[in-house]
Amino acid sequence: VSDRIGLVVFGGEPLMACPPTLDYDALLTFLEDVSTGMTQSRGTAVGDGLAAAAAHLNDSAAKSRVVLLLTDGSNNAGLVDPLTAARAAKALGIKVYTIGTAKRGRSVVPVDHPVLGRQLVTIDDDLDEESLIKVADETGGRYYRATSAQELSEIYGDIDKLEKSAVDRPETVAYTDHYRLLLWPAALLLAAELLLGQTLLVRLP
Repeated sequence: VSDRIGLVVFGGEPLMACPPTLDYDALLTFLEDVSTGMTQSRGTAVGDGLAAAAAHLNDSAAKSRVVLLLTDGSNNAGLVDPLTAARAAKALGIKVYTIGTAKRGRSVVPVDHPVLGRQLVTIDDDLDEESLIKVADETGGRYYRATSAQELSEIYGDIDKLEKSAVDRPETVAYTDHYRLLLWPAALLLAAELLLGQTLLVRLP
């Protein structure tokens, strides 16, 4: 038994990168292919991303349906605001854990310049923690703040302990053929019958 996990990425609009699956190797492959700009849209549509994730979980029969909403910015694009998306998720019985991944205060990020190449640009902390807290509270989830990869790993471990949903894997049956053990004796008996059938002993009444 394991958890089905899917992946939705979002920029200015959401994109289903991997549907819910038990094939974790495939999921990791899709995750490795995630890159900035892959949705080909500008902005951060937090609400649309959450709504898309909830929609893909709507048909799931799992007892525990959970969305982990990970963002380093605030909702500034899309058609659905985060709280409205949270209320829709709650109506579907989906719990949302929100994770803000940005250093507090100003930080430096690498940006590719068309002429100067990769440059370090200073940006302000744009994370809307208040909105993320409301989304988590609305659905019975919890808000986390991760300022390092280590903290993010610990957060995932904490959520994993809180949320478990058993899914029966397809039954795998392995067969072992034992016919070879009887094949040679049967062949010897057949050969003996043919041989004895040509003798006078067998021909006599």
